[in-house]
Amino acid sequence: MANLKLLLCMIFCCATLSLASIEDIQLKIRALKKADDDLIFIGDDGVVRVFNTIGLVHNYVQLTNEELALVESDKVEKKFTLTDGRNVEHKHCMDPPQHILPKIFQAKNIGKRALAKRFTLCTGNYCDATTACVGTPAEVMLCPSIAQL
Repeated sequence: MANLKLLLCMIFCCATLSLASIEDIQLKIRALKKADDDLIFIGDDGVVRVFNTIGLVHNYVQLTNEELALVESDKVEKKFTLTDGRNVEHKHCMDPPQHILPKIFQAKNIGKRALAKRFTLCTGNYCDATTACVGTPAEVMLCPSIAQL
């Protein structure tokens, strides 16, 4: 009977620790400074980044392998099995490669400076998460990732 109590106590403690870890992750992400229209995205490299409306990173937090395992614990596909965000250099956290970017900011043939200009170059409408310079010649050139969706 004592062994059963010990086992139940251990299970309860482990469950409590897991919940605390998830809460810790949520606190880390909530602590990131962001504007209302910013996008928070967990990259395949284990870094949670805050992107502004033009696709530039202005804040990030690196998650450990254990934290990433908790994040994807309810998912069938485990893409973070061997990932640890702490291994990513600051330079790559702030300027991630194309394959790490959210789809909305992936642009095959366009640089970040051109993406930054898309607000002013798109006439009538501007490019953002919901508008793709619709009806302008700049649509495909300036917002290729959105135009492809």
